Amino acid sequence: LIEEVCDLLPGKGFVFIGPDYSGCVPLLPRRQNVLYLGAIGYDDLPAHADLFDVCFIPFVKGEVARATSPLKLFEYFALEKPVVVTGDMLECTAFDEVLAGNNANEIVECIEEALLRRKDSFFISRLRSLAEANSWDIRAKVYINRIESLQSQAADHC
Repeated sequence: LIEEVCDLLPGKGFVFIGPDYSGCVPLLPRRQNVLYLGAIGYDDLPAHADLFDVCFIPFVKGEVARATSPLKLFEYFALEKPVVVTGDMLECTAFDEVLAGNNANEIVECIEEALLRRKDSFFISRLRSLAEANSWDIRAKVYINRIESLQSQAADHC
C-alpha cells in the first residue's frame, strides 16, 4: 500500500520515523520521495513533526489494526496536523476529523484532502480541542475519578 501511494504521489515526500520493532523497514519502497529516519529522541520528535503537512498512520488490515488506539493520534492533534489512517483503524476513524482510506487511491484522496484541511482554521481549532480533551491531565483525572468511585463502592459494601 505504501509503495502504491508513494508511486501515485511522486511529488510528495514521505518521512517515516520510529524503531523497526516489526521488521517492516526493509519493505518500505526505495524511492526518491521516501525517507526513513529511524528512531528519533522523544524530545526531538516535535521539531520533525512540525515540518509535516499531514500525518499518516498506516497499519496492515486486520485485527491488530482494528484494536489499535495509537497515542500518536492525539499527539498529531496537538500538533494541529491533519491525520490520514488506513481504514481498519477503528479507534482513529471514530473521529470525524481523521481521514481514512482502504486502498492506495483512497489514501491518495485522503492525503490531498488533508493538504487542503491543514489551512482551514476551523479544522485546526477542532484538532486543538480534541488534543486538549485527550491530554494526559484529562486522562489521569478520568482514571483517578474511576478509582475513587470504586473505592467508594467497596467502602459502601463493607
